[in-house]
Amino acid sequence: MSSTAEPGVDGVITIEVTDVLDAAPKTAIARFDPLRAGLAALKEKFEAYVPDLSTKAGEDVARANRKELVTIRTSAAKIYDQLNAPLLDAQRQARKIRDEITTTAEQYEGPIDAAIKAREAEREADRLRKAEAEAARIKMIRDRITNIASLPTLAVDLCSADIQAVINDLGNSVFSEERFGEFLDEAEELATTIGHKLSAMRDGVAAREAEALRLAAERAELERLRAEQAERDRKAAEQRASEEAAAAARLKQEQDDLAAQRAAFQAEQDAAAARSREAEEAARKRGAEEAERHKAFLRKQQDAFEEERRAELERQQRESDALAAERAELKRKERELAEASAPATAPAPAVEPQPDAQESFLPPAERESVVAAATAPASAERDAFFDAANEISVTDLHILHVVADRFGWTLRSAMESLKNLDFELLAEAVADSEVPA
Repeated sequence: MSSTAEPGVDGVITIEVTDVLDAAPKTAIARFDPLRAGLAALKEKFEAYVPDLSTKAGEDVARANRKELVTIRTSAAKIYDQLNAPLLDAQRQARKIRDEITTTAEQYEGPIDAAIKAREAEREADRLRKAEAEAARIKMIRDRITNIASLPTLAVDLCSADIQAVINDLGNSVFSEERFGEFLDEAEELATTIGHKLSAMRDGVAAREAEALRLAAERAELERLRAEQAERDRKAAEQRASEEAAAAARLKQEQDDLAAQRAAFQAEQDAAAARSREAEEAARKRGAEEAERHKAFLRKQQDAFEEERRAELERQQRESDALAAERAELKRKERELAEASAPATAPAPAVEPQPDAQESFLPPAERESVVAAATAPASAERDAFFDAANEISVTDLHILHVVADRFGWTLRSAMESLKNLDFELLAEAVADSEVPA
């Protein structure tokens, strides 16, 4: 590649660049030809080659083949480096010259480019100002035309006189090229159309106004008739109110009379209820006094009964102690008799029955039978009797004695007959029976 710079006729420097095809690089690249020529034979030799390293000869062949390939590869790299070194140096020199030319050209190009761009900016600003002024002029004309077109919409709610005033204003408007420019024909045609529309609106509104006046007259007449009817209704209402007031007064008098009768009846009822309550209170007091006298009599009877029961219990305790001593003596004699008649081998000691606490309350008539039952061999009947006797309290046993004496029963018979009775309730019944009528 070569370049020449020559001044032209008008003083402008012209630079011509010419590509030069040097034969030297092609000749240098031809140095790869021997290696490239052997590639086909190399592919044929090593395409299906598999190294056999199992033997010494095979390993020597593999090493020789590797050396051959390394030699070919390094030779190609060496030729490339020899060819590339001058090219790299030429590229460095070319970049240096390019940068020098670019810097020099840009040094003088900058001010010229800035001046040209400033002038272009002035022309663009002037064009924009003219365009904006033209747009403003056209917009003003279009606004005038739009105002004319909007007159029917603005006149929708106006009366016929006001619509006629709008028509007059439209007719007095000036239509000239100074105000409408190239849109003058459009404005005049639109004004004629809008004038016809406004005239039609005026006529319609005038007709509606005439109808409204007629309807207003009719409404006024109707209001007058309604007022007259309202006056008649008012007088009739006053008459009805007077009559209703008289009827209400009569009803009020009747209700007051009925209320007075009800009050008198209620007073009589209250007096009767008061007398009934007084009688009930007096009866309650008499009942309470009678109950209190009855309770005092019962307490007196109970105290006498308790005193008699304590004396009876003391007597029975004494008899029980004597009976226990007799039973102990009897057991001792029986034991001595049994020991005297027993064989040489002594039997196991007999379990001596313990005196039952309840037996101390038995009367003398049954004491012998109880002692005999205690000394006899054990039986289910005797055990059941003593189990039942152990569950009877002292108060219940006293009641049992009273019942047995009254009916001539033994304690066992009385216990069997009365075992399902509640002795406390029975005691209350016996106490009540002793109260004098």
